[in-house]
Amino acid sequence: MPLHRRSLLAAFSALPLISVFASPALAARPARLVKSPEEWRTLLQADAYAVLFEEATERPFTSPLNDEKRSGT
Repeated sequence: MPLHRRSLLAAFSALPLISVFASPALAARPARLVKSPEEWRTLLQADAYAVLFEEATERPFTSPLNDEKRSGT
């Protein structure tokens, strides 16, 4: 069975894909991070916890920076 140029090029072009998908680093996915709200509260600062879990952000269009018209640098 003779080697054809087209089949040889196709085989070599697939080598990087095979090495990426065969990588053990990609096969081992990290476990999902599950913590109770109390655990998160002890790990995070109070304002970070409020923003991440209680949606404690400013209301839309209430920032004084919305009306800022000076030219920037």
